[in-house]
Amino acid sequence: MAKTYTILGLAVAIILGVYFVIPQKRFEENVFPLIQGEDVLVYDDQTDGGSSQIESSVDSSALNFSCTLGADTSKGAWCGIVFSLSDVKKENFRKWNFVDSVILDIEAYGTSEILLKIWTFDSDITKLDEWQSFRLLLKEVPLSDGRQRIAVAMDDFYTPDFWTEKYGKESSGGRRFLETTARLEITSGWNQPRGKRYSLNIRDISVSGVSNLYFGLAMIAIILVVVAAIGLRHPKSEDK
Repeated sequence: MAKTYTILGLAVAIILGVYFVIPQKRFEENVFPLIQGEDVLVYDDQTDGGSSQIESSVDSSALNFSCTLGADTSKGAWCGIVFSLSDVKKENFRKWNFVDSVILDIEAYGTSEILLKIWTFDSDITKLDEWQSFRLLLKEVPLSDGRQRIAVAMDDFYTPDFWTEKYGKESSGGRRFLETTARLEITSGWNQPRGKRYSLNIRDISVSGVSNLYFGLAMIAIILVVVAAIGLRHPKSEDK
């Protein structure tokens, strides 16, 4: 029996060794160009009394967006782009818990920074009819004039203090809330000058990560070895 357990232990070691030696299988998932049934919208502050101005156009290969923030500094000013990634009413969200990077192929002029925002559903906090209650993950992304390809590590995103102060909860679930990603948003940077037009030409947005396929197969193989060990430890009684 000891020899059998030694063989089973060796089998587990071989499974783990093969798992760590095999190159990680990566996946990539598009945000833009849009997947069928998903949506993109642009917005400014004019419905709230602001004077920011935007222009936009979108086709199958690019999204063109320009914004001039209102020059009146006594008022707030904002504009942005929202990529819808979910059917909110049905709570059908993107699962990004294995995503490790957001990748942008973007051409920019007139701005040195954009804010990249990921909004996720948190069952303890989020109200489906209140977008601001979706858990916010934020990252400042520096830009230079011209076309550039940028990879933003998911670990660099953070939940800002102003969101936590309003909704009063840090995440207690690690990265689990990324299983319920609802939308991705691009807005003006913190220090974007008022009255100065900037433009973005977005060619591609995608996310990339490591698949859990090999991990799942390794776990199944180990479970089968454990079941075999239990079966050997407790053999069925022979019929008399």
